[in-house]
Amino acid sequence: MAEGNVETAIRLYEVNTRLCADFYGPLQGLEVTVRNSIDEQFRTTFGQEWTDLKTIKLQHAQCQDVYNALSDVSEEDGQPRDYTHGDVIANLRFGFWVGVLGPKNETEIWRKCLWRAFPHRPKGTERKAVQGALNSIRRLRNRVAHHCRIIHRDLVRDHETILEVAGWVCPDTRDWIASLSTFDPSIIPVAQQALPMDGMPATDPMPPATPLPTEEKPTREGRPRLGLKG
Repeated sequence: MAEGNVETAIRLYEVNTRLCADFYGPLQGLEVTVRNSIDEQFRTTFGQEWTDLKTIKLQHAQCQDVYNALSDVSEEDGQPRDYTHGDVIANLRFGFWVGVLGPKNETEIWRKCLWRAFPHRPKGTERKAVQGALNSIRRLRNRVAHHCRIIHRDLVRDHETILEVAGWVCPDTRDWIASLSTFDPSIIPVAQQALPMDGMPATDPMPPATPLPTEEKPTREGRPRLGLKG
């Protein structure tokens, strides 16, 4: 993205790090909100101990996620330990909660109970749209968690999606997440035709800034230089 300019690359890395930090809170708020709402519906429909997988019909990958979570919480340093249902829920990865909204769970899971986990979603918003929104945020979450690049994404839209989906569960929680968010879109790099040296004017007037391209792997040929705000 910096076309070999080390100083620009470091500045971009710093901006990316700050943006990742800004998204940590909203992502945490959404994940906990969604998993608690889904768990509530599972407990209501399939029983308090649905994680024993005797009453609920999940896909193989999701069953394996539950087995892994149970294994993680049932022992410590090789010794058995007591654990609660909440411990299991907290150890299930975000991909599990997105996965239970998948098309193969339309009849057994969505229609039986999970539509109630998002009571404030707009009329006509069905399982596919809910999973699509959460899956997009899952990809962002994983990039933040693994210290990857996120500045190529439409982060303004990502932030809006986080708040929107949280509001489908609980508008009050959405407002609380928004009030704590430190996301500042003004620091997002923008694409420009030239990047002047610090402290020196550009030889030609800068054209209006446009958003960065969103493709994951753009070619080096024709790639715009980046201007950094601030």
